[in-house]
Amino acid sequence: MIIDFSCLHCESKLVLDMGSLKCEKCSHSYPIIDGIHYFSKSNFYYSDLDTNKMDSLITDCLEVGWERAVFNKFQNDPFVLRIITDETRADWQYLLPINKEMIALDIGAGWGTISIPLARNIKHLYALEGTLDRLQFLNIRADQQNINNITSVYADILNHPFPKGGFDLISFNGVLEWVGMDGENVVDPKEKQLQALKIAFDLLKEDGYLYIGIENSQGIKYVLGEPDDHTGIKYITYLDRTEANEISNKTKGYPYRTYTYSKKGYEELLNGAGFCDISFYYPDPDYKQIESLHDLKDSNVSMYINDTNRYLRPSWHLDERVSDMERLFIQSNNLWDYAASYSIIARKVGNK
Repeated sequence: MIIDFSCLHCESKLVLDMGSLKCEKCSHSYPIIDGIHYFSKSNFYYSDLDTNKMDSLITDCLEVGWERAVFNKFQNDPFVLRIITDETRADWQYLLPINKEMIALDIGAGWGTISIPLARNIKHLYALEGTLDRLQFLNIRADQQNINNITSVYADILNHPFPKGGFDLISFNGVLEWVGMDGENVVDPKEKQLQALKIAFDLLKEDGYLYIGIENSQGIKYVLGEPDDHTGIKYITYLDRTEANEISNKTKGYPYRTYTYSKKGYEELLNGAGFCDISFYYPDPDYKQIESLHDLKDSNVSMYINDTNRYLRPSWHLDERVSDMERLFIQSNNLWDYAASYSIIARKVGNK
């Protein structure tokens, strides 16, 4: 390990003791099983597959290799195949001064499509995930690709084992919007998101970087009728929270808690957590599959990419309408506010 873990109960240093980590002060013990460091006993489960399919996939990965197993199971399901294998969602790393001395934390590591490509370029990466079998898959994938600088951590960022000031880079890719779903529906989701960002600020070294990949609540695709990526409900992202809550309760049977924000809303959240050096980029078509990544302040680049994609992509009716609207916003220098999603880079500058 590059970073010493801390006890969840007393924050004292943990030491290796007979296949587990033990607190030097209060004697709490945390097991290490098959390379996974256990700091959670939660039954939380989030995955693109149900538990039976995940168990079957993990078994096949061990027998025939992860790439062959994934292709065999999902060759007729291009969406899931891409979600598991596409490493372009990590291409934002090339906006940063990545080097072999950096230590990173990937929060919500999932299938490893950020952890794996990022680990190739840095000293060490900690993959934090709250769904156990996704960490099992990630470990198999890393082992079979001869990547040995990843430490898998089964935990929650709101109850984590890391010391302050240990990371050069922290990633929240498709994670921040889900933080509000954690635990009882008592605390406002925004408060939990702010708590998570404050934790990230504390975990970063001075001048360390935070990356967030997330949808824009005001994205033109939502205005034109595309359902919200998280609830599947049309128009909910830009409604008043109380109104959105009523619709979610009526439609889904539970409150609206997967909060996304406008560009201004993300700036306010990050400022509230202590970040003041914040940059926004447009991941095209979105942060989950980055084909191009550019600064919208350069309208010439934005126009070129928009016009190119207009003719390269399938002629889906809504996609064409979104593309045409984006072109108009680019011409008036307003696409900042209506992009489908953002790649956000924030830097911890000095002591706040």
